[in-house]
Amino acid sequence: FRVDTSGAGYGGLSVSVEGPGRAEVDCADCGDGVCLVSFTPSAPGSYSVSVQFAERHVPGSPWTVTVAGSVKDVGSNGLSGPELEAEGPGLRRGGVGIGNEFRVQARGAGALGVAVEGPSKAQIEFSDHRGDGWCAIAWTVPLPGLYAVSVTLDGRHAPGSPFQVPVGDWEANGGGSRRAELVANSVVAAAAAKVRVRGEGLHRARVGQRASFLVATADAPSGALAVTIDGPSKVQLNCREMVDGYEFSYTPTTPGHYLVGIRYGDECHVQ
Repeated sequence: FRVDTSGAGYGGLSVSVEGPGRAEVDCADCGDGVCLVSFTPSAPGSYSVSVQFAERHVPGSPWTVTVAGSVKDVGSNGLSGPELEAEGPGLRRGGVGIGNEFRVQARGAGALGVAVEGPSKAQIEFSDHRGDGWCAIAWTVPLPGLYAVSVTLDGRHAPGSPFQVPVGDWEANGGGSRRAELVANSVVAAAAAKVRVRGEGLHRARVGQRASFLVATADAPSGALAVTIDGPSKVQLNCREMVDGYEFSYTPTTPGHYLVGIRYGDECHVQ
């Protein structure tokens, strides 16, 4: 569902889902004060969905949502597993010119999809289903860099997907050597080093006035971009896509020192 805060003024947005099972909640900023919220319940039953702005419920909140379906218990804790699981070394780091392997298991019916995006085109190979219900997948790329590996079932992502995988020149199945870790870190750092930031909003701002800055990602390989602002007051961070990257804007309501954090590749801060 969508939450539009463009005409609500200043305040923090919070979304919670409570019910008979754990629910994973994701919120994507669409820009202009609009957020796309999705949640994945782990068990059938009645769930309470609450949406609050500035610590107050929005009209209609909380909603009661009836979740249908069946549960497949995992272990003895009574929790249901996701309908699609993906695991393996090929989702953590990879090597150039070799098969980066991982495996997937689909508990529900639907079309399995695997996509790899990054500095070069990937060759993806599927093996026959094994007797334990898992399917082996290997992907090979000719160039190093940061790649995004998506695993979906009928368009729904597996937990953790898309995976951000640094690829370097090492033996991917070499047992996780210290050299491999250093190369992986250097690949992610190199990707972050290609991101450029500029704008007055990174240095100074005035209370009640819009401040902005640009994060240019056009020269960087595919990766996850995260921007945070911490300070004496909560600020709403808006994002607008530009030709060479993204423009971020915010309006502080209290004077003081604010910390703007920009990360690329989930690990490295942009200089």
